[in-house]
Amino acid sequence: MDFTKGKRRQYERLMKEKPGFARSRPSEEEEQRLRRQAREAECEQKKRDYKTNREG
Repeated sequence: MDFTKGKRRQYERLMKEKPGFARSRPSEEEEQRLRRQAREAECEQKKRDYKTNREG
């Protein structure tokens, strides 16, 4: 989770990474798409857990 926006976001990400891993950064649109996918996957998992708990 990033707490900053704009220019400082890149610095914040850099501080979170493990040293020695050089890779390109996703664009803002790509980052938003990845976050949306993660949220959707989390919601699906919660639905599955809820159904499992009700049946069990």
